[in-house]
Amino acid sequence: MKPRVLIVDGHSVIFQWPDLTLQHAKRTAVARESLVRMLTGLQDNTDWHVAVVFDGAGTKTTEATSGPRGIQVFYSTADQSADSVIER
Repeated sequence: MKPRVLIVDGHSVIFQWPDLTLQHAKRTAVARESLVRMLTGLQDNTDWHVAVVFDGAGTKTTEATSGPRGIQVFYSTADQSADSVIER
């Protein structure tokens, strides 16, 4: 059976979810962490592998994993969008 993968544009979800939008207005990092926590719960309770991509400000695309069974978290570079990372 092929693995099932869900790739999420992090900021698109944050700005469509009222609670996360409010958190983002106060502290962007808190909203991102909340979304990552929710998506980690989804991965832990399903057979989906989850990756989330955020628009970043760095000079290269970065990747991290949230916790031992955590989801993959990507940040785009300053000159690219999360969409371009997702498309790649």
